[in-house]
Amino acid sequence: MERPNRAQLEQWTKAELIELVERLFGQLDPLQTAVKQLRTEVEQLKQPVATSRNSSLPPARDQKANTPPRRHKPRGARPGHVRM
Repeated sequence: MERPNRAQLEQWTKAELIELVERLFGQLDPLQTAVKQLRTEVEQLKQPVATSRNSSLPPARDQKANTPPRRHKPRGARPGHVRM
């Protein structure tokens, strides 16, 4: 249904207007619930992540920085080494 302008609404009967208001209120309740849930979620997301700097967590529990993977040395003796 397209949104009627004021002139169109003035031509509607009282019963049609009441039906429109009831339908709009029916749509309003779920929207208000969704807005409330989203506001709660936004507030939770605004909270900083707990680190050792802003809470009582030990430094070992902090997230590690994005560091490149370590290069591993090959195990054992060097090539050419003769075991005695």
